[in-house]
Amino acid sequence: MRIRLAVAVLALAMPAALVSGQAEITPAVPQDAVSAIVNAFHAYRVVGLGDTHGSERLSAFRLALLRDPRLAGVVNDVVVFGASRSQDLIDRFVRGDTVAEADLRKVWEDTTAANPTWDRPIYEAVFRTVREVNAGRPPDQRMRVLLGDPPIDWDAVTTTDEYRALSLRRDSFAADLIEREVIARNRRALAIFGDGHFQARTERPPRSFGARLSADGIPFFAIASAGGRIAELQPDVSTWHTPAIASVRGTPIGAAEYDFFYGPRPPAAYWDANHRFEDHLDAVLYIGPVAADMTSPLTFPRCSDPAYVAMRVRRMEIAGMRPPAGAPSIAARISQDCRH
Repeated sequence: MRIRLAVAVLALAMPAALVSGQAEITPAVPQDAVSAIVNAFHAYRVVGLGDTHGSERLSAFRLALLRDPRLAGVVNDVVVFGASRSQDLIDRFVRGDTVAEADLRKVWEDTTAANPTWDRPIYEAVFRTVREVNAGRPPDQRMRVLLGDPPIDWDAVTTTDEYRALSLRRDSFAADLIEREVIARNRRALAIFGDGHFQARTERPPRSFGARLSADGIPFFAIASAGGRIAELQPDVSTWHTPAIASVRGTPIGAAEYDFFYGPRPPAAYWDANHRFEDHLDAVLYIGPVAADMTSPLTFPRCSDPAYVAMRVRRMEIAGMRPPAGAPSIAARISQDCRH
């Protein structure tokens, strides 16, 4: 019965020509974004929602999704970028316990991301929104946040090689976490990661989070966030009601080159053979054109704290992120972002 249900959901998501076995390209069909995600969970235990780092518009959708009552009893876990050393702390926070601000910051500041990507308030908002939603739900419908970034002790990391060895574990750590805490416990998870962590699902050896899950026989539905330009591929996209999600297989969007969405693909035979968007992602989220989006600034006044700036400078230098000669220093770039 479960297999028949999965096939039925997939058939509904695919263009009719593909279901009948034809290779014809047909237009992508938009669905209400929240409904599409809820429906995907009928066939998949893991649904991946891509992130364009810093996007305020994507953040607004993400928070609205987490608050939507249609997710109640459907999503058990939300897997995110946070520092896994703080798992006990975030468990307490999302169930409503009091947690000191300085301790809570460790969740997003002490990941393997040396730069301030996760320090923007739109990411802190994910944890606060789950806490807010849980406060209004019965215990059996509350969501758990799983922190998917491998443990790192920045005080003990002093060289670029040490850092790279730890950062290379990001995808395998997240996949192991989902297998242990979600699949083995018969739960369902919404995984929020950058699009790149869902790609190359048939590559061997698996390097991405998505490739690792697929290699272990765990199917998941991957939704790309990089949909701002899809109206160039299918003009009627500009008339879609947003937010919308559309399956891409067999569509002009799915047939587009990987490079159109993400820039030059890696120089390897695998990528030459798997060069289409649909080779890597199942669906795309459309929330409007790229020009309508804005990048979230860093959190003030935290970003103006000299100790914070020194911490980020040290970590980025260890990670090999030194700016080229003549370019603004790391501290100057953080200061500029902070002023915004």
